[in-house]
Amino acid sequence: MSYVDYFNRLPYTEREHLGKAFERFRNGVNLETLRAIYGSLYHRTADGSDQATNLYTQIEIERVSHSSNYLVEGTHQHTGESFTNEYDAVVAATGYHPRIPAWVDRVEIEWEAENQWRVNDRYQIATQTALAGSLFTHTNLEHSHGPAATNLGMAVYRNAIMLNEMVGETMFDVAAQQPFTSF
Repeated sequence: MSYVDYFNRLPYTEREHLGKAFERFRNGVNLETLRAIYGSLYHRTADGSDQATNLYTQIEIERVSHSSNYLVEGTHQHTGESFTNEYDAVVAATGYHPRIPAWVDRVEIEWEAENQWRVNDRYQIATQTALAGSLFTHTNLEHSHGPAATNLGMAVYRNAIMLNEMVGETMFDVAAQQPFTSF
C-alpha cells in the first residue's frame, strides 16, 4: 500500500493532524530552489548584461494570447497597476492555496470540513446525490492525500488515474510501486 492510499484511508482528524506536520512541504516553492534560481539569474546579469528572465510575484494574469510570442496581460494584486508584456515563454506558478469556485454551490458535495471536500483514493469528489458523471479534483487534496498532494511530479500519476476512471477502463497503466515501508 502506498503512503497516499494509507493516508487517504485514515480518519479525517488523524489526516488533519498529520497534515500539519508536513506544512513546510506545502509552501508551493522550495526555498532552496527559489534561492538557486535567483542566484543563477543574479550571476548571469551581475556584469550588466541584458536580463532575459523576469520573476513576478503577486500578479493576477487576466489574459495570455499567442502569435509569434506570448502576450501577457494582468494586474498587480497590491497596487492595482495593469501591465501588458510580451515574452518568448511563460511559466505560471499559481500556488497551492485552494480556491473553491463559485459553481461548486450548485453541486451537493460532501464536505469533511470547511472548504475540504471528501475525496476518494481515485481523486473523485463525493456528492450527497448521484451525478450523471463524476467530479474529480487535482487540487485541495492535502487533507485527503497527504504531502504528495502538492507534488507536481505526481500530476501525471493523478491524471492517469482520473482518465482511467473517466473512461471506465485502463487506458494508462499505473503500475503500483511497491514501497519498502508498510503502513
